[in-house]
This record gives sequence, C-alpha cells and structure tokens, in this order.
Amino acid sequence: MAAGQVNELIEDKEIYVIPTKTIPQAIASLLAFNSDSLPEENVQNMTTAFRQVSSGEVTYAVRNSQYGELEIAEGDILGLIEGTIKTTGRDILDVAKNVLEEMNWREKDLVTIFYGKDMAEEDVSLLTDWLSEEKPEIEVEVYSGKQPLYYYILGVE
Repeated sequence: MAAGQVNELIEDKEIYVIPTKTIPQAIASLLAFNSDSLPEENVQNMTTAFRQVSSGEVTYAVRNSQYGELEIAEGDILGLIEGTIKTTGRDILDVAKNVLEEMNWREKDLVTIFYGKDMAEEDVSLLTDWLSEEKPEIEVEVYSGKQPLYYYILGVE
C-alpha cells in the first residue's frame, strides 16, 4: 500500500503525507518540520524543502545486464540519480564524483553524504577532500548510514 492511501483507511484522524522518494529528500523534509506551525504550513514547508534536494546513490551490479546504452558487468560500480542509472565504472570514488557532477553540485550550497557499512572513513575522506578542494565554500555533511547495499547515498541542495 502506498503511504498516500493511508487516509482511505483511517477516517478519525487528520493525516498528511509528504511524498518523498529518497532518504535525502525525507531528511530535508523532516528538518523543515516546525512543531509550532499549523499542519498545512508544515506540509507546504516540508514539500518545498524536499523538492530542492537532488538524490544520488553509488552501489554495485549484482549481475551482468544492459541498461539503455550502458553495458553493465557483475561487480561494476553504478551511479544513480533519482533512481536512474547514469554512470558506471570500476572505482567507487570516480563513480561518486561523476554522480555529483551530474547532480550539478558546484551550483549548490550543501552536499550530504551517507556512507555505507562497507566504506572506510579514509575512503570517505577522499571524497570530502575532493569536494572541499574543488569548491572551498561548499558545506559538506557526512554521516555513517551503515546501509548494506549502497556505498554512498548523496543529497545535493
């Protein structure tokens, strides 16, 4: 059942659903919540917040496949933006950089990085150092997401 259908099941309560699709969108939306605001104001503010976020992921291919023009081999590193495969490679850092470039991170103010359980902090530092060297004024937030299948979940806003 989709979250938006909850109102059909629960009639005695007022329920608002913010239609986020990614973890970075959901977090941006939650941060916009204000317990002193009216529900309608919160819905508007939370929706505005999540729509300003671009989301990317870096993961790996579990089998040989083809996606559009991309030939994908088992073990390839995959770069996704908004759930669509945009780039592949053999190096996690290179694919993460390519994803961020496709997300136009240089035109934004904040990059949020959730790194997975298989990533060493030293490897994460290579990515954050690159971001800081390329655009010293960029704000970078880094969290250990401990996610099992994704090396990185990225948010750009």
